[in-house]
Amino acid sequence: ACHAQNDLAGALHYAVRAVEINPRYQPAYTAFDLLARRLIRQAPADFRSMHFTDRALLDRCLSVLGRSRENLPDSSRLLAACGSLHLLQACQLMEVGDRQAYAESQRAKSRFAEAVAVDSGNATARLLAGMTCLFVGRYHSHLQADLDAACHYFRQALAMKIDRAHTYRWLGYAELAAHRPAEAIVNWEKSQRLEPSLHGELEPRIARASAGVQLANRQDGETVTNFGS
Repeated sequence: ACHAQNDLAGALHYAVRAVEINPRYQPAYTAFDLLARRLIRQAPADFRSMHFTDRALLDRCLSVLGRSRENLPDSSRLLAACGSLHLLQACQLMEVGDRQAYAESQRAKSRFAEAVAVDSGNATARLLAGMTCLFVGRYHSHLQADLDAACHYFRQALAMKIDRAHTYRWLGYAELAAHRPAEAIVNWEKSQRLEPSLHGELEPRIARASAGVQLANRQDGETVTNFGS
């Protein structure tokens, strides 16, 4: 009922109780799938304000699912659920301190990588892994390797043809963070065509990125002209 009413906190509360009783009860993991979808539909600018539930419930979910992993070490769905919880925890911890948020995001990366290793067909885990790499690269490490890893995961998810509109959208954000605005524009335009409701979010970003590309092209042209004169 909580799931149907889009009450994520309520759904997680009852789901974790069900998992605690029987870790193999698959319907209980539907609540964590709902969390994954909620995360995927956010934007990078919202990373700092993702408060779908309180810290106490998150800690309880992670504790129970952590114990369940001992019984189900090869469950890709369970590993992806743990990764989603760690990613949400990392977003909430950004208000406390970067070190704690970074540690949680690294745990999320590990769980998503394990989920993909167990089940190569888990496209959602790949998409969330890409989001986590983007989170780390943008807010913590500032390393090109993390941004490139994000793009790699997003392209893998695209090849699996699941939730392509939001995958193109996230790939656009990763390309922009990696200083490839032209590629970002291409992906955002594809996202808009697949999901017109994203127009309000993406069109201003496309306009700004296009202006930046045009300015860079003019400056490059002036450099060539000056060099040849």
